[in-house]
Amino acid sequence: MKIIISESFFKGDSKEFEDFIKTRYGKPLQKVFLRRLRNVDAAMNLCVLLQPGFPGDWHWLEGNRSHQLGANLSGGMRLVCQAEGDLKQYMDQSGGINCKLITVLIIIEIIDYH
Repeated sequence: MKIIISESFFKGDSKEFEDFIKTRYGKPLQKVFLRRLRNVDAAMNLCVLLQPGFPGDWHWLEGNRSHQLGANLSGGMRLVCQAEGDLKQYMDQSGGINCKLITVLIIIEIIDYH
């Protein structure tokens, strides 16, 4: 899968991104975050990430975060992403989301939303 970093989360050179994460969240969270990015990069589509037991416990969020995805990082901190574009383009005939069609995730933020 492809990963895009939202400009509302980080504006800058991609080479500076790892240092930004380390400075803002600390080295332990940075290590887990980078593992999650490698997991996303290695996945063929969103269905792979959503499989039970896949690292990060990826899951759809609800409420005011509906249509966003969360992944566990450390403690209560979560990586929040969304699919690129409008989710309507990924819907199947029954109105459900066909996760096999989602191959690009946008990183929105890292937050403890609990």
